[in-house]
This record gives sequence, C-alpha cells and structure tokens, in this order.
Amino acid sequence: MTTFQCYNVNLPKLENLLHRFFDHAAAKVQVKDLEGNYSTPKEWFSVPLSTIEAAVRLLISGEIVNDLYDAAIGTVKLVE
Repeated sequence: MTTFQCYNVNLPKLENLLHRFFDHAAAKVQVKDLEGNYSTPKEWFSVPLSTIEAAVRLLISGEIVNDLYDAAIGTVKLVE
C-alpha cells in the first residue's frame, strides 16, 4: 500500500483519467451493507502496485491520455 499526494490538480479530471485508464481492471464485487442492500463499488481496481506507480508517472508526464491498462494481458498499452 502507498499514498500519493496531489497538488494543484483538478480532482474530477484526475478521477476520470484514472477510471478510464483502469476501466478493464475494475473489481467485480458486490458489498452488502448493514441493512442488507448490495452495491458495486466503482472505485476498486485489481492491479499490481507497480502498475499504479506507472499510471502516476503517466499522469505526471501527461501521457496517460494516450494509454490504458489492459487487464487481460497485464500491461499498459497505447490507445488505438
């Protein structure tokens, strides 16, 4: 586990970029709350820490708009 500090960032845009980048790695789980209601979290992804670190480097460089994480092959690839 690690944390990243963000400064002078448009947070909704950052979140949208990360969701698009990791879309195919979204964890497909349902969580039951105390009242018995189920929800499917959209903020959970199943990716290696090294891939998250790569995404942060792409965010910093601005290149994240050109790449996606392909969960099927476990690598970052250029958007076609």
